[in-house]
Amino acid sequence: MSRHDQRLSGLYSLAYLGTDAVQPTNIILNDRDPSSSDRRNVYIGSWWLNTVTNDLFYLASLADGMALWINISSGVGTVQTLTGNSGGPVSPTANNINLVGDGPTIKTAKTDPHTITATAGGTGLLATLTGNTGGPVRATATTINVIGTGSISVAGNPGTSTLTISNTPASPESFDTQSGTATPAAGILRIFGSNNITTSGSGNTVTVTAGPSIAQSYITSPATGTAVPAAGVLTFVSGTDTTISAAGSTITINGTSGGGSVPSYSTGTFTPGLAYTGTTTSITITSALGNYTQIGAAVYITARIAFSSNGTGLLTMTNLPFTVSNATSNYVISSSAFYNSYTAPAPRYFWLRFIGGTTTAAFYVEFTNEAATPLLLVFPSISITLSGWYYI
Repeated sequence: MSRHDQRLSGLYSLAYLGTDAVQPTNIILNDRDPSSSDRRNVYIGSWWLNTVTNDLFYLASLADGMALWINISSGVGTVQTLTGNSGGPVSPTANNINLVGDGPTIKTAKTDPHTITATAGGTGLLATLTGNTGGPVRATATTINVIGTGSISVAGNPGTSTLTISNTPASPESFDTQSGTATPAAGILRIFGSNNITTSGSGNTVTVTAGPSIAQSYITSPATGTAVPAAGVLTFVSGTDTTISAAGSTITINGTSGGGSVPSYSTGTFTPGLAYTGTTTSITITSALGNYTQIGAAVYITARIAFSSNGTGLLTMTNLPFTVSNATSNYVISSSAFYNSYTAPAPRYFWLRFIGGTTTAAFYVEFTNEAATPLLLVFPSISITLSGWYYI
């Protein structure tokens, strides 16, 4: 097997001819130590003498294009290189390898003739900072910023290495109600509804909703209009010669004219109805319209009803606009004539008796030479016109 040897040409096969005899190993004199790049014009076994320090080196390998010089000087250790986390081995220069920190976070210093000590730099070694969510945050240029949002503020004091976190304005710690005080638990305050009131939350808003049993509109009686609260407020306005006062859950309306009460006044329409009592009957109403004027306790009405029927019984008119007074229940209403089926077409006059405590009135008819009696008839298609008044 051929190899380089201590011969002039390095060709082992010529040695037997005497043309490539064994030569003494080369000795290189230089004023520095060899490095891994000193690999040209040398062969394994060569020597290198540093003429300044008198250190002697032996070339042990040229593998991979790198020269491995071994310091064999007396008293020299075996450490020839120093290797960090990355970048590969570092060879000495002038018998020295520098061990240098980055300054801000790592500093190195000689503490005795044979010791180098590494210490943390002046700004510390803060690696990460982790909050409630989002994971760890690493420093940028040795700094991690802590910033408040909303009512949270963060103040730093470099002299004491302190960060102060404060909430401005202060968060409420208790909530007063009409029947007690609520205190948040673990930062949470719960708001519940009852008696058909429900609550819901979305974003930074709590909504309180009234259920169907809580009045949200107010209808006047007689029906002259409907009032709807605005922003939760219903306003009562006094009219001419009246005053309104409120205390607790009560609204009081007083009249001021002459120091006494002022009669109320209203007008409107109603839909009169017809019904039989007693025997089962059938009534077909084709049209019905009524009007009223109410002044104090007296109500004046007019009505027109077109209908037909095929039964018998006591005929009544229903759906009066106000309940008839129990104290004064018999008041007469005048009417136009109508034709009945008992005789040849002839006018028949009738009157009504209002029934106290109800919104109905019974029809009574008076034939020629006959006393008033309940109306018990089978009607063809006819119409009735009414007018009159009663007390409420």
